[in-house]
Amino acid sequence: MEKRRELVLSQMNEAAQTREQAIAYVEEQKQALEQARKDAYDIIEQSKQTGGKQAESILADAKAEANRLKDDAVREIESEKNKAVAALRSELGTASVQIASKLIKKEVENGPAQEELVNQYLNEVGGRQ
Repeated sequence: MEKRRELVLSQMNEAAQTREQAIAYVEEQKQALEQARKDAYDIIEQSKQTGGKQAESILADAKAEANRLKDDAVREIESEKNKAVAALRSELGTASVQIASKLIKKEVENGPAQEELVNQYLNEVGGRQ
């Protein structure tokens, strides 16, 4: 009977140890699961931050490119405007000379007073020689 009692006590001690080990194992698993959740949350947060930074970078690059294109367009427009103004001035100068030539020719051809003035000038120039 003593052996039986010792056997039962031994089995009870083993059961208690096994129970304590099981409780410890369950607690370790809970901690591991909690750590895994925390790690997953940290990874998600880090991904969000990285994604946000990339979005900001892409947006800044796009704004810089848009400003560069706008500046190039403004310079090109200014250059074309200057070319057009120069061409118009040239055409205006040519037209002015043509108009003045026609007016002078008309006045010289039609006016006897003009002929007399030209003759007088020629006599003066001829007399100086």
